[in-house]
Amino acid sequence: AQSQAVGDTSNGFFYPATLVTNVNHTMDLMREETFGPVIPVMPFDNLDEAVNLANDSCLALTSSVFTSSSKTGTFLAKRIEAGVTTINDHLYT
Repeated sequence: AQSQAVGDTSNGFFYPATLVTNVNHTMDLMREETFGPVIPVMPFDNLDEAVNLANDSCLALTSSVFTSSSKTGTFLAKRIEAGVTTINDHLYT
C-alpha cells in the first residue's frame, strides 16, 4: 500500500509512505535501517518468535509493537532489546 502525493512533487523530494508485505527476515528491508516512510510487515507463529526476530539485529534505537491487547504489548515491549519501545505508536524525530 502507498500514500498519494498532494501538491507539486516535481522537485523529487517526495516518497510515498509504503507498507511492504511478503517479506522475510533474510531481506535487507527487514535487517537494515531504512531512511524513508517504509514499513515491512512479516507474519510470525508465536510471540517468542516475534521477540527473537526483533532482537536479531545490530540496530535497536527504537521499536514499535502494534497489538489490540495492551497486556500483550507490554509483555513484548519488556522483552524487545531496544532503547525505546512504543506500543501502538511510533517515535518520530
